[in-house]
Amino acid sequence: MIFLEKIKTKITAAILFKDELSPDKSVIGDVFLKISGIRKKPEWHSTGYFLLVDAAEGEYMAAVGGRFYKEESIIIDASSLTPTLPVGSKPSSPKIPLVEINLTRK
Repeated sequence: MIFLEKIKTKITAAILFKDELSPDKSVIGDVFLKISGIRKKPEWHSTGYFLLVDAAEGEYMAAVGGRFYKEESIIIDASSLTPTLPVGSKPSSPKIPLVEINLTRK
């Protein structure tokens, strides 16, 4: 039997894609994020963020893109991320690192 209280997951970073040509900077269509060298693939959250969980410190090579966006390679440095995104709505809520990536349309 596994007790849920003993399972711990650490959110390494929240990754948000942006479209500079869109008025509200939101992306259109399907987008993807593939990161090599990690155990768990990034999880897409309904808020529009990809959540990178349980990743060790270090640099990761990632491929990003989508149906209407060019595929590009980027480097995510998990050891130099600064927590800036609040998890809750209260001022005292814990914060997690936020990585914003601008996508280029095809």
